Amino acid sequence: MFFAVMQAGLPLVRAGKLRALAVSGAKRALAIPELPTVAEAGVPGFAFDSWNGVHVPARTPAVLVAKLNAALVNAIGQQDVHARMFDLGLEPAGTTAEEFGAFVKADIARWAKVIRDAGVRVE
Repeated sequence: MFFAVMQAGLPLVRAGKLRALAVSGAKRALAIPELPTVAEAGVPGFAFDSWNGVHVPARTPAVLVAKLNAALVNAIGQQDVHARMFDLGLEPAGTTAEEFGAFVKADIARWAKVIRDAGVRVE
């Protein structure tokens, strides 16, 4: 048993080479909606969503960030790009740089709390 990222695992599931038991996210995956979440499968409260994003150095000029963000949002909005990403099990969503920054900060805070609460130490 293992956890696989959707873009690596879904093709194997579709080919019948891997049996999927559940998705780790808080909600069912759009690409494979018949598959329950881990929480639905019997582990209440379990939710781990992986995500991908584009980052730039902290001092990148705002005008450049806006231009890059607009190009990326436009790209994932293209039907062929969106369809390819969806086929891989990804759920593309374009946001503003500010929304993405807030999301990243919240995710860091969430996992920092998990690490603190569990007493995880680097060895």
